[in-house]
Amino acid sequence: MVSPASHGLHPDRSKRHCLKILRALSTYIDGELPATVCKEIRMHMGACPHCESFVESLRQTVVLCRQLKPRPLSETLKSRIRQFVLAARRPS
Repeated sequence: MVSPASHGLHPDRSKRHCLKILRALSTYIDGELPATVCKEIRMHMGACPHCESFVESLRQTVVLCRQLKPRPLSETLKSRIRQFVLAARRPS
């Protein structure tokens, strides 16, 4: 296991930075972040094998999810969902 100290970072600072990176990953993978933030994320991942591994796993998950074809819902299920949503919108 690679310690944060081996990255030249204080452990708490590294954890905080990892959390900051993890919060932005979905937007990063979708290509919706400014170039400066993307560069910061790439630099961090280059120094943090744990975050790099997590990002790769997340990318693979996104690819697999996009390949899935949704199954059509039955009319019965559509009706039940519609009733549930309408009931949830009614004031108590």
